[in-house]
Amino acid sequence: MRKYSTPGLVFSLLALAGLLLSTTPATAGSVVASKHNLSFAGTTTQVCVYCHTPHQPEDFGGSQITTDPLWNHELSANAAYGVYDSPTFDAGPGNLNTISDIGGGSEISNLCMSCHDATVGLSSLYKEPTDGTSGVLPTMDLFNPRANLGTDLSNDHPVNFLYNAALVAADGALVNPDSASSVDATGNIRLFAGSVQCASCHNPHDPDNLPFLAVSNNASALCTSCHLK
Repeated sequence: MRKYSTPGLVFSLLALAGLLLSTTPATAGSVVASKHNLSFAGTTTQVCVYCHTPHQPEDFGGSQITTDPLWNHELSANAAYGVYDSPTFDAGPGNLNTISDIGGGSEISNLCMSCHDATVGLSSLYKEPTDGTSGVLPTMDLFNPRANLGTDLSNDHPVNFLYNAALVAADGALVNPDSASSVDATGNIRLFAGSVQCASCHNPHDPDNLPFLAVSNNASALCTSCHLK
């Protein structure tokens, strides 16, 4: 039986192992260890249930609902949100409306607001968890006041506007979008139906860059993903 224990071979194997480790992509943070894991409040052991369910009908209880992405949380009944506008905002304000734009780009932001406008209880679900609950979670203003955006978004970064070549030409200080689905070639700064939504800047499943930023904002890196400054 031949033994392969020469120093040269051992060195080569170690070098190969180091190369493999160095080329393995870093894994993103998990929602399990984030503030979006509401199961820590003792209501259930399930993590995903507060947002998603594997079996979702078109409608439940007469409430406006979306099946994408298998959404499990009751949407806000707020008819429209006040949105940002200014003389230098070349896109113009895009109304964020929970009633009329289900299926459009703003649907993504409406999903966020179903918790973050503080008008709906956090545990207002279509499908309740099956492992037993020990309580009902309140609205966001009581559960985590800092995360309560309210129903007036006029003092927040604008959302629900088209980010395209026409806007880049009109503004003169924006990065050309890589495609209708992403500003950057890596796909980190996402667009939805060609529009900027909450999830363009935030990744609700990855807490690595607080507060759930799509990329690190060190040296304003998130801002300069879109803005030429």
